[in-house]
Amino acid sequence: MRYISLLFIIAMMWWSWSISKTPNLIPEDTHMGIQEDLKRVITDYIKENLPDVTEITFHKFWTETLRENKVKATFSYTFEEAGQDKPAASIGIAGYAILNRSREQNSAYDIWSLDELNVENNHIVFKDGSSISAHDGAASEAPANAETPPAEKPSETPDEK
Repeated sequence: MRYISLLFIIAMMWWSWSISKTPNLIPEDTHMGIQEDLKRVITDYIKENLPDVTEITFHKFWTETLRENKVKATFSYTFEEAGQDKPAASIGIAGYAILNRSREQNSAYDIWSLDELNVENNHIVFKDGSSISAHDGAASEAPANAETPPAEKPSETPDEK
């Protein structure tokens, strides 16, 4: 029984070693290039469509191989937005993109196409809060610690007379 256990352990060690030493389908340099290009595309898009944006910061960004010609890039970033008619806010977005390698024979480089972009989570943190009152349905510019009028007393019912 001891020899069978020993053979089993050696077989498992050999199998795990062979799995860890298999070559990557997509080289690490390609992953790094995809990450940098996608960051640039996202940054350019934000700056083009929201000119008041500042401080675009990527917090998480990684890529993983799904298949030989398919990569998933997962990201999380924030940016600051302050406009003349808008309150200052920090906006955060998280999501992922699916990229496929296109097969062009005449190209010296791999060409990856952005086929799918999914935003899974977004949040907004306002720098200066504003109060919202329920009675008129519009936001007021009163400070958050302003006093609210007391509620009216309900009318007496016939049983209380």
